[in-house]
Amino acid sequence: MTRLALRYLLLSILILSGCSQTTQFEQSHTSDKGTTTLPSNVQRWLAESLPSEPITSKPAMLEQKGEIYVRDKWLPFNASSRYSKNLENFQWDASIKVTFGVWVNAEDGHNQSEGWGGAKMWGVIPLGGQRGKQVHQMQVSRSLAELAWNPQIVQTTSGITWANTGPSSFSATKKIGEDSVTVNFELNQANEVIRAAGNRFIEVDDTFKEMQWDYKFANHTAINGIKIPLNAVATYYKPEGPWEYFRVTITSN
Repeated sequence: MTRLALRYLLLSILILSGCSQTTQFEQSHTSDKGTTTLPSNVQRWLAESLPSEPITSKPAMLEQKGEIYVRDKWLPFNASSRYSKNLENFQWDASIKVTFGVWVNAEDGHNQSEGWGGAKMWGVIPLGGQRGKQVHQMQVSRSLAELAWNPQIVQTTSGITWANTGPSSFSATKKIGEDSVTVNFELNQANEVIRAAGNRFIEVDDTFKEMQWDYKFANHTAINGIKIPLNAVATYYKPEGPWEYFRVTITSN
C-alpha cells in the first residue's frame, strides 16, 4: 500500500466520534462525584443497563474487533479502549491489517488539555499524526458517545451536563475550554441506547469541516452484569450521501 493510501487510513482512524448541539427539552443536570441526580431518561437507561447491586467505580476498558473502510476496502482490526472513571482521559489502541504482512498500529486519545491521533506501520515507522483544537473536540465527542458502552461510569463522571431532549432522548455536554461538545442519545422502548449522533469535525482537503455523524448500536447483551450494545456502526452524512466507515463488535469489558 502506498504512503498516500496509508495517510487516508490515518485520517479514517481519526474520525471515530461525534458531537452535536441540541435544544434542551428540560433543565439539565451536571454530574459530579457523588451526585446521583440525573434527568429521567438517563436514569431509565441506567436502570436498564446496570445491576441492582452497586458497582465499584474503576477505569473502564473494552476489547473490540471490527472493520474500518479505507479506499474502497474494509480492513480488519483488533483494538482496546480505556476510559478513566471521570472521563477526563481516553485511549484507543488498534492493530489494523492493511494487507498480507503489513499492519498499522493506531492510537486515538485525549486528556484534559489536548487530543491526538496517530499511526505507525508495523508499530515502528511513523505515518504522521494530528493534534489541535478540532482533534481534541473529536476525541472528547467520541468518548462521550461511547458512554453507551460504559454506563457504569456515568455517575462518577464529573463535568458533564445532562438534559432530556425528548420523550426518549437525552444529551451529554462537556466543556473544553471556551467550547463544548454535545452528543445526543436515543433510547428504544426497552430503554437501551440505540443511537448517538451529532455534528462532528472531519478533515477534507486539509481543512476541518463539521458534518452530521452517528453511531448506531445493536445487540444489547449483559457482560459482567452490565448491559451494553455489542455491535455498532459509525456513519458520516456527507453532501454526496451517507458514508459508513466503521463497524465494531465489543468482545469484553
